[in-house]
Amino acid sequence: FSIAAVAPAIFVAVFLGSSLNQSIENWFSNRIRAVIEGSASVSRSNLQAIADDIRLDIGIMGIDLNTAVVGFETEPDVFARFLLEQASFRDFTGAVILSRGGDVLLASDPFSQRVFEPPTDDMFETADRGDVSVQLYNETSRFWALFKLESFDNAYLYTVRPIDPALLESLMNSEQTLSDYRLAEERSRRLQTIFLLGFIQITGLILLFFVRYGLWAASQISRPISLLADAADEVSKGDLTVQVSMPAQDNEVSELTASFNAMTNQLRQQHEAIELGHLEALERTKFIEAVLQGVSAGVVRLDERLKVTLFNPSAANMFPTLTDDVDASMVDVCAEFAGLAVQAIESREPRSATIVLNQSSTQRHFIVRAEPTDENQPGCVLTFDDTSRLITAQRQMAWRDVARRVAHEIRNPLTPIQLSAERLRRRYRKLVDDDDVVFDRCVDTISRQVADIGRMVEEFSSFARMPKPDVQGFDIVGLVKTTVYDARLSKPDISYTYETNSKLIEISGDQRLIGQALTNLLKNSGEAVEREVASDPETASIASVAVTLQLFGDAVEIDIQDTGAGFPLENRHEFLEPYFTTREQGVGLGLAIVNRIVEDHGGQLNLLDRRDAKRGARVQIRLPLSGPTIETVSTWTQSEEQVP
Repeated sequence: FSIAAVAPAIFVAVFLGSSLNQSIENWFSNRIRAVIEGSASVSRSNLQAIADDIRLDIGIMGIDLNTAVVGFETEPDVFARFLLEQASFRDFTGAVILSRGGDVLLASDPFSQRVFEPPTDDMFETADRGDVSVQLYNETSRFWALFKLESFDNAYLYTVRPIDPALLESLMNSEQTLSDYRLAEERSRRLQTIFLLGFIQITGLILLFFVRYGLWAASQISRPISLLADAADEVSKGDLTVQVSMPAQDNEVSELTASFNAMTNQLRQQHEAIELGHLEALERTKFIEAVLQGVSAGVVRLDERLKVTLFNPSAANMFPTLTDDVDASMVDVCAEFAGLAVQAIESREPRSATIVLNQSSTQRHFIVRAEPTDENQPGCVLTFDDTSRLITAQRQMAWRDVARRVAHEIRNPLTPIQLSAERLRRRYRKLVDDDDVVFDRCVDTISRQVADIGRMVEEFSSFARMPKPDVQGFDIVGLVKTTVYDARLSKPDISYTYETNSKLIEISGDQRLIGQALTNLLKNSGEAVEREVASDPETASIASVAVTLQLFGDAVEIDIQDTGAGFPLENRHEFLEPYFTTREQGVGLGLAIVNRIVEDHGGQLNLLDRRDAKRGARVQIRLPLSGPTIETVSTWTQSEEQVP
């Protein structure tokens, strides 16, 4: 329809357009344009010749006037006649001598002064440059020329020469004719453009009409197909309830419509089933995520290359190298876990093991289970639980029970033994010869050993009766400073130094228990330094204990560094176990009590080497400012049995 409507219009447009363009080109041909422009050029050349003659004449006249400048100053009347003669000789109808401001200094005759027309600023500027400024006034048909007189004091020669009005009118007619011709030529182009736009508009209207008619005719033919297309579009947007009305005629289109309606019904049923399954999957996913977020056990999913693809917050807390920004490998995170995962993936059977990790000064116990995934996505799921605190708590409970029983069994006979020794001394000392020192030595030995056993019993009792911390806010900077000051008083031969990066640090915890732990650590450091000095007197000059307190974000870190013998590497973690000691008369409960106090406050105690790699030990305590967590508080236990 569109081609049939536009083809005749294009043919007519080509014919009419070529005829119109040919007619216009004949009117505005190059020959006619050359004749009109040549006529105007001849008129302008005539005027230019007159202006050139005026420039030549006024220049020569100016030279003559510059020569007679003395007469202008001494005999103005004579100079005026001379000026008139000069003007008349050169066909000037008048001449005037002006100042720079336009005032008349001298006129050749009264008529020249009457018809005087003041020169413009442009004429003065041209004359100041040494040129002759010529100006034509069409109203009066006169040429006015201005020339600067160099010999005069700021004076200009201003002359007038009339021209033939017929010549001027001829020039003006030529210019007007040329202007009208150019305007007509511009209007012809505009006429062509208007004709073209009008034809395009008419052709566009015809085209739109036939396009609309063609669409109407096509819709009458393909309306059932259009309905199916619209319904299919609705289905693509997600509306599965759409149905297409059956056409009136029973043909292929009606069969297609029936098939389409059956398809949408089936799609709607399947979509409802998928939506229901999706909701159930979301519910299960949320449940699993909530479980993974809340459980204390770590859960990590690995692919066949042991790359970590998923982990829960508990796993990230146990292994800080697990982060969302890093594509971590379980070999780098924990090689022991990776070995168990490899066994599970290769055997396609679950594997479980208890793994102990030695990390610097501590041991961490894990119960690990590796469950392989299906064959479509080879890999495994690791579930592990850190039982270090549980094992430590079980050990401490067992040792506390042992300490309570030992203290109970030993304390009872101590008092009778001590009283019996004192009674023996009082009753039989006078019967023994004064020279016999065996009796006194034996009694003293009994009393001294009873006192030592009593102190050991007190330590057993203290360990067995570890109290639950009384959490309150306090300034740990002041506590550490006081503890260091007390240590200086107790061991003046050792240099105690103290440094901190904060003047006040508020922390939640039991001030008495933390102070007890710091006192015990400073006491151990001082005794270690004394033992080192006793074994090597040359180290007395460097005998020192350095205490550093620093604030790191939401935690405080206390370093106690001494110049003693230091900790061994192979069994360093055993120093934190109860009843483990390397001293001959030590009980081995000091560091165990300190470690228990630090753990009860949610902190960590590490046994390290000195920062400068020299001989000595460094004990590091890290405590959270917020105090013990709810999980830590839940592990607190307090024996209700009191040792008599």
